[in-house]
Parts: sequence; C-alpha cells; structure tokens
Amino acid sequence: MSPLTLSDLTLEDLLPHRGNMLLVKEIMEVDSQSARALFLVEKTWPMADGQGVDPLILVELAAQTAGVCNGWSRVQTQGRDSNP
Repeated sequence: MSPLTLSDLTLEDLLPHRGNMLLVKEIMEVDSQSARALFLVEKTWPMADGQGVDPLILVELAAQTAGVCNGWSRVQTQGRDSNP
C-alpha cells in the first residue's frame, strides 16, 4: 500500500463526524503528531445563536483537530476505508 497524501483524502476519511457536527472546514497540515485545521463559524454549528457560539465549542474544535491526527495515522497504517 503506497502512502496516501492529504490531497488524496476527504475530511470524512479522517473523522467520523458528519453533518453539522463536522466542524473542520479544511486541514492545513497534518502528520502523526500534530495538525492545523481551519474552522469557520456557521449558523448550523451546535451552540450557535446568531451572535456567535458558546466558548465551550473550543473543546470540540480541539478534539476534532486531534481526531485529524488520529485519522491520519489510521489511514496511513490501515488504509482509507478503515474509518469505523
């Protein structure tokens, strides 16, 4: 199996989140140790009220960024179709 590059993958390949719980807009960089992700606040986000979002959402943003790292490591070792 040849290594996959970031351009070969979708967000759904790396994260189990779907619909309005998939908050990552774009993955800027990723490896097995770190990731940089872009998030754009949208009205459909959980805890959005038209004025912004509850700061508690930052916990989920950090968790999804960490999930990108985990997903990256998983697809590199187990393949693209290994997302549960």
